[in-house]
Amino acid sequence: MLKNERSLLYNFLVHVKSIIIICLLYFFRLIPVKNNRIMIISYYGKEYGDNGKYITNYLIESKHNYEIYWALTNMDAYVPKEVKKLKYNSLKYYYIVATSKIWINNCRFPRWIKKRKKQVYFQLWHGNIALKKIEFDVPEKLGKYYVKSAINDNKIIDYMISNSMWCTEILYKGAFKYKKTIFEYGTPRNDILINKDNNVINKVRKYLNISNDCKVLLYAPTFRNKYNGQYNIDFEQLISTLEKKYNTKWVVLLRLHPNVRNKAKEYGIEYKNNVIDACYYDDMQELIALSDIIITDYSSVMFDGMIGNIPVLLYATDIDAYNEERGTYFKLNELPFKVSINNDELNNIIKENSFDDLKKSYDSFKKKIGLIENGQASKKVGELIYEIIKK
Repeated sequence: MLKNERSLLYNFLVHVKSIIIICLLYFFRLIPVKNNRIMIISYYGKEYGDNGKYITNYLIESKHNYEIYWALTNMDAYVPKEVKKLKYNSLKYYYIVATSKIWINNCRFPRWIKKRKKQVYFQLWHGNIALKKIEFDVPEKLGKYYVKSAINDNKIIDYMISNSMWCTEILYKGAFKYKKTIFEYGTPRNDILINKDNNVINKVRKYLNISNDCKVLLYAPTFRNKYNGQYNIDFEQLISTLEKKYNTKWVVLLRLHPNVRNKAKEYGIEYKNNVIDACYYDDMQELIALSDIIITDYSSVMFDGMIGNIPVLLYATDIDAYNEERGTYFKLNELPFKVSINNDELNNIIKENSFDDLKKSYDSFKKKIGLIENGQASKKVGELIYEIIKK
C-alpha cells in the first residue's frame, strides 16, 4: 500500500472512530451528571501523576464524599485505594466522561469531546514557566490533528491554573489563546517543593537505594527531534569534582525525557559508578525534591528547581540548533542559572561557585515574572472544586 493510501485509510478510520464516539457521548448525555463525580486524566492515561495526583491527594485528605475516577492505559498502575481506575478509551471511560461533574486534564482532549452545561473542566497544564515555545506560538510544529484538538479544548475549558503573571500573560493568554478564567494559585505538583516532606524524600532514597549520607545530583535533559551527542557529560569527572568540593559521597540520577528514556545505551550512557537510572520513577517532582543540585539543558525542570531553591546548572552544548528546532521565550543569559557548553566549563562552575548568591538571583527572577508559589495550590484548587460541587 502506498504512503498516500495509508494516510487516507488512517484519516478515514479516525473519522469513523470519532463519529462512533460522538454518538456514544450523545447517548450518554441522556443520563444525568453525577454531582460528586470527578474524572482525572494525566498524559493521555499514561500515569497517576503530575498536577492531578496532588489535587487527588488533597481531595482524599479533605474527606468529602467524592467519587474519583482516574483514566489509565495500564490498569496495573498505582492509584490510591480511594480512587477508581478507568480504562482509557473504553466504553466506560466515555460514560464517565459524559456523567462527571468535574474534569481534570493536563493535556488536550480529542476534538470530538464535548462538555455539557453542568460540567466543569479544569485544564491543569503539564508545564508552567517554559523555555521552549509551545502551542499556538509554534503552530507549524504541532500538526493539523493536534491544532484541531487544541482549538476544541480551548472552547470547553472553564478554568486554567497559573503560577505567575508570566504564565498567565505569555503562555495562557498568549500561546494558548485562552480567553476565559485563569486563577493564579501556583502549581499543585510544586507544593511538594515548597513544603519539603522528609517522609517522601526517605521513600525515594529507599526506592533508589541511596544512603542517607549521599548527596544527589539530578541530570534531566529535555527531548530533541535529533540526537547528535548532546548528552555527553563525563559523570565520573563530575562526581569526582563534587566529592572533592563537598567532601561527601554523591550519586547522579539520570532522568531522560519520556520520549527517549529507553535510549540511554544508544546515547552511550552507562548506569555505573554511582549513576542511577531514574527514568521510570513515577514522580518527577519527588526526584526534584530529593536533589541537592540539578543539571539540565532546556527543560522546564530548571524552573521547578528554582521554585524549590535548588542550585540549577545548564549544560547547553547545542543552543543554536535547539533554537532553530522550536524557539525559546528567554535567552540563556536572561535566566538565573550558570551556563556551560562543555565538561570543563561545567566542572569549573562547580569548583568556583559556592551558590551563596543563588537566592538573590532566584528572587530577582521570581519577582520579574511575578511568581506565585506558596505551597497551597492543591488546597486552593481543591477548595474551588468543593465550592462548585456544593452549589
